Amino acid sequence: MNDIETIVKTLQKSKRILFVTGAGMSADSGIPTYRGVGGLYNNDKLLEGKTIEEIMSGEMIRSNPRLVWECLQKNSAFFGEALPNRGHEIIAEMEKYFTVCVCTQNVDGFHSIAGSTNVIELHGTMRVLRCMNCDYRSNVIDIANLSIPPKCEKCKKIMRPDVVFFNEMLCYKKMSAFGEEMACGFDMVFVIGTSSRFVYIVSPIYKLYEQQAFITEINPEVTDVSDLANVHLKSGASKSLQDIWEAYLHKIV
Repeated sequence: MNDIETIVKTLQKSKRILFVTGAGMSADSGIPTYRGVGGLYNNDKLLEGKTIEEIMSGEMIRSNPRLVWECLQKNSAFFGEALPNRGHEIIAEMEKYFTVCVCTQNVDGFHSIAGSTNVIELHGTMRVLRCMNCDYRSNVIDIANLSIPPKCEKCKKIMRPDVVFFNEMLCYKKMSAFGEEMACGFDMVFVIGTSSRFVYIVSPIYKLYEQQAFITEINPEVTDVSDLANVHLKSGASKSLQDIWEAYLHKIV
């Protein structure tokens, strides 16, 4: 029995499935897998002599929002043109057969756009702007053409992306929602395209490992959770998910 067959056999016995996704999930959509929030910017690029960590920080968005927005626009010209890939679509389709939770580090919004209904965006989303004064929120399709810094239509103060910058805390409500999902348990977990370096990613996966959930890692690289995986597919997200899904549908026909 090969790895795909092993995964499919386990799927046939499963009800609740968790997907933990990182930047590699959106690689086939043309979103670069750079280090940083959801792959939106490259750690090696500098603006005004500052590192990305300095610019994309909670301190900088408060003290110099124009610089932050200039950097975002410079490094996310691809954002408005990119679309969800087949991998995102397959995860959404799986809701017809399973109870699915998606916990993503990505800020591109592709899981929801593809049709997934239970998505926890741990790092927020670039599809929403939030007022730094009154907390008013508005949707945005493409940040490339925004006047910078964008102003709130309610109070005229500065808007920011509704994402977690460096040195900012994760959203308590989102972490609580993830905790509630974890409390219900999962039969399977797919860890896709994430380096799994953060404790809030590693810890839940380790907990599921202890609970004997079946863990599939999809990542060309070895990560901090690779040793916990029952199966490690060292290929791209879309191809691996397509292979799994085709094999599963063939079995249940």
